[in-house]
Amino acid sequence: MDEEQQRERFDLDNDYEGGEFIGGEFYYRKKRSKRQQTEEDRLYGVFADGSDSDDDRRSRKRERADYSAPVSFVSKGTAGSAEQAPKDEEVRPSFATTGPAAAGAGLGAGGGHGGLGFTSAGPANQQGQEEDEEEESVLPTAFGARIKAKAAKRRQEEQQQKKQETQRQASQTADPEFGTFERFTKGIGMKLLQKMGYKPGEGLGREKKTGIAKPVEAKMRPKKVGMGFGVRHQDSDDESAQQRTAQGPQATQQAPQQQKATWRKKNKDVRVQREYKSAAEVLAAAPAKPLAAQPILDMRGPQARLITNLEHLNVQAEDESAKAPMPELQHNLQLLVDLAEADIQKLDAKLRHEQDTAALLVREKKRLEDEATLQAEQLERLGEVLQEVSRCAALPGDPNALSLQQVEAVYSSLLKTYREEYMLYNLAGAALSHAMPRLSAALQGWSPLADPQRCVADFRRWRPLLEPSGHTAGGGTALFAASGAFGNMDGAGGAADAQDPYLLLVSEAVLPPLRAACTTWEPRDPEALLTFLEAWEPVLPRAALQHILDMLVMPRLRAAVTQWEPRQETVPIHAWLHPWLPFLGSALEELYPVIRHKLGVALQAWHPSDSSALVLLRPWHRVFDASEWDALLLRCIVPKLAMALQAFAVNPVAQDMAPFQWVMGWNEVLPHHHMAALLDVGFFPKWHQVLHYWLSHTPNYDEVTAWYLGWKAAFPPGLLDHERVRRQFNAALNMMNTAVDGTVLPMPSVAPTSAYSSRWAADLAEAAAGAAPAAAAPGPTASKATAAAMGMGASTELTLRDLVQRFAEEYSIQFLPKFGRFQDGQQVYSFGSTSIVLDNVHSTIRALVRDRWAPVTLETLLQQSLK
Repeated sequence: MDEEQQRERFDLDNDYEGGEFIGGEFYYRKKRSKRQQTEEDRLYGVFADGSDSDDDRRSRKRERADYSAPVSFVSKGTAGSAEQAPKDEEVRPSFATTGPAAAGAGLGAGGGHGGLGFTSAGPANQQGQEEDEEEESVLPTAFGARIKAKAAKRRQEEQQQKKQETQRQASQTADPEFGTFERFTKGIGMKLLQKMGYKPGEGLGREKKTGIAKPVEAKMRPKKVGMGFGVRHQDSDDESAQQRTAQGPQATQQAPQQQKATWRKKNKDVRVQREYKSAAEVLAAAPAKPLAAQPILDMRGPQARLITNLEHLNVQAEDESAKAPMPELQHNLQLLVDLAEADIQKLDAKLRHEQDTAALLVREKKRLEDEATLQAEQLERLGEVLQEVSRCAALPGDPNALSLQQVEAVYSSLLKTYREEYMLYNLAGAALSHAMPRLSAALQGWSPLADPQRCVADFRRWRPLLEPSGHTAGGGTALFAASGAFGNMDGAGGAADAQDPYLLLVSEAVLPPLRAACTTWEPRDPEALLTFLEAWEPVLPRAALQHILDMLVMPRLRAAVTQWEPRQETVPIHAWLHPWLPFLGSALEELYPVIRHKLGVALQAWHPSDSSALVLLRPWHRVFDASEWDALLLRCIVPKLAMALQAFAVNPVAQDMAPFQWVMGWNEVLPHHHMAALLDVGFFPKWHQVLHYWLSHTPNYDEVTAWYLGWKAAFPPGLLDHERVRRQFNAALNMMNTAVDGTVLPMPSVAPTSAYSSRWAADLAEAAAGAAPAAAAPGPTASKATAAAMGMGASTELTLRDLVQRFAEEYSIQFLPKFGRFQDGQQVYSFGSTSIVLDNVHSTIRALVRDRWAPVTLETLLQQSLK
């Protein structure tokens, strides 16, 4: 048989009996029956009684009966103590009965008759010596030996079971409270232990003695007491347990019964029964057992009384009963009195209920009367209001129609006299229907820009009448920030809030003429519209004012800024844009990038001598953001001012202050740190060199001092206090003090950083050498020589552009500006095939190298051009 068939046979062997494979097919004798799992099997598992394997059951079924066991007839009476006999023990045939002898003798019965394999059921002293003789004489040799051996084995097993039962009862007697908690459960714990082989009184474990025999007890701690608080003792518990053990099993059995809830019906027998005794029984028991001093109450009379002497207890009771004549009649009279009293109480309760009901009805009547009076007053007031409103019903054109001022007076009187009705019945809506035709007629043909004050007083008086709640929009510069919900409001007022009559009046009477006037309004002439808004701002709702600014003013300003050209406009942009700052405020920030871009383009061809740029930019100093303002000046103004300082010559004899004044004119708008950096690079190096040369050639110190003080006074106070400027003047003062002391003057600590500084120094030295003989002359002559030297030095000064141009001419390289191309506001030049920018502020040359502007030297430019 192949491996697969063996595996299949192994699998099917547990399901079928007598199965075998014949020709590849499986044949079996019958299907093996399996034992169904019971409730006890599911609960106890392998420890259940019926959990033996199928093979064991089959072996037990195939087990042959023991025919050697004798046949025993048991009488119908009790065959022993039911408590000693195990419940689960099977009834087996025995050679001797444990109960009394049967009345009659049968086959195998005891007594004086002998049967096959039976002995007498009498006392042990009657069969002690004759047992062996009877068995040997009755039983055959071989058959009787087997019966005797098995009988002895069964007798030994019974004795062992009796011994174990005795030990179990002893252990239960030793610890009667063992497992008592299971009376509140189904006893599953004890059942599981017994299924595992445990017997009460034994310990746990393999040896049945080494393990614990008493379960761990749970002790309840007092409420809100920590784990380490106090010391727990078990002395009292152990002593009580020992006392119960000493008293015997009856005390141990009564102990758990006393703990039962005696109020339950099933514990009625355990409940403490009250015992009542008569006075005679109490007196009879008094001599035998002296009574303790305790109060006794006599509850037999109509009132409880305290008994202090028991001698005349019954006598007094008999006297009271004897004094009452005809007790039956008195009882009936008492019943009649009780019935009459009950009727009186019932009538009294009904009377009080009726009185309470009458009082409630009186209060309800008064309330209804007050309410009716109030309703009548309100109805009368409402009639008066209706009468006043009806007077204004006639429309304009009717001879009986009231004027606008009369209608206003009517509704003002209503609001003052009948304010509650005015708010409750929304008389503002009725006022709107009466004021709208009259105000529309008054504004017929109105031009808001030409006549902005028209009907402003009328709207001011009508506003509190149409907005009686008082939620009016206050005027002020913060109105532009209000988020008005006016939206796209047309002439019909479709989007206006129907619950706001005044807003509807403004949308119908004021906005249509204003919208028509704004179509022809020129933003460069803002006075007309500004005058209108200033006049109407106190009377316009916030939504209406925001609608005017967002839908009528901002589109026109946006278009005007887009069309603005700084180099062609005669009116500066701030003149017609800044007046809108109180109304629009931050809403104008969307126009600032366009304005800065156009200003930057216009300043590309600007020269510092042109003061129009300062006039154009000064108003934007506080409007633009600080970072944006600095970026604009650094890009468009500072490079031009640096060029002006670069061309400025310091000449004490004939000083031209115009370039210096051009730069100082920007002191108010240019931050001081930028101005100080600009002077530190473009002015002070030349100023220090002139002062150094002057002090080195026997100067007139009074002239030097006056020259120093004159330059210091030329600086504004705020700029003069700057750290960098103050340091430059301190260095010049130290140089002057050193020259007065007669020591050799060092070179200026702040030397010029321009590329032509060496050439300028050489020209200055040459001029000083030519003027040396004249310098030896006295004061005035020396002053003229010094001035001549200074003038020569100033006249030979070169700019960075001149230096680069001479260098290009020396090596025959083309050097031309590229018109229309600028980098950071500076002109771009072509040095051969390389694009360069001359930074006069920092005296550097930057070239476009690999899409990046990087500083280079003239030698690097020469090498790139010769490639």
